[in-house]
Amino acid sequence: MIKQNRNILFTIIFCVFTLSSCYTTQPVIKLQPDDSEVRWENGKAYIADSVYGVKYEIGCIGIRDSQYVFDFRIVNQSNMPYVVDPSSFYYRPCNESMQEIGISKVPAIDPDIELSRINKGLSQTETKRKNQFGIALLAIGADILSSIVMSNDYNPHDHFMRDAVSGGIQTAIVASAIANDADSENLTYEKQKYSNAVIRKTTLNTNYSISGEVFFPVTANSSYIRIYVPVDNSLIMFTFKQTQQ
Repeated sequence: MIKQNRNILFTIIFCVFTLSSCYTTQPVIKLQPDDSEVRWENGKAYIADSVYGVKYEIGCIGIRDSQYVFDFRIVNQSNMPYVVDPSSFYYRPCNESMQEIGISKVPAIDPDIELSRINKGLSQTETKRKNQFGIALLAIGADILSSIVMSNDYNPHDHFMRDAVSGGIQTAIVASAIANDADSENLTYEKQKYSNAVIRKTTLNTNYSISGEVFFPVTANSSYIRIYVPVDNSLIMFTFKQTQQ
């Protein structure tokens, strides 16, 4: 028996080490401006350009949830109002030779579209929560009713079936509630992400400014990315070098 237990212990230890070796560390992606004129602030590199009196300054904060996170700062020094619209921002991935990969552009994530999706998801999770509460009440009522009926006619097999069904229903309700709570937490996190410190579509009057985060999907196999920002009929371009460590 001791030898058998020892063999089981060695098997468990072997499985733990085998599983731990199956996971590899993912490379860390970093972006740095590919520009000679860089301004540093709290360890972050910023580059700037302007056209028609509209000045953009951007720096990469890092990568979060498989998205590039950029800090955008825009100042309207023109004599007309200017509309800042993150949904019009995009980038093109480039290879080591600075040649653009493919012909499709990668648009920035529109926070208003994401917030609409998230609010719909939160509404659905709330509906599921209410339905789960109703099902739980029905299950409790059915359990009480079956107990009353069976108390008048004792049958071990019936009691076993009742307990099995009741236990299965309760387990299903708990599992569904846990999954629904997890979905709700994830959606709440996303809502905070796209509501706080994010640039949304805004009209900038003359001599006004705005700053905030802009998100782009990550293209891991690119060596450079070129970000394009439209200003009226022109484009401002920012190039960032991508490295993996």
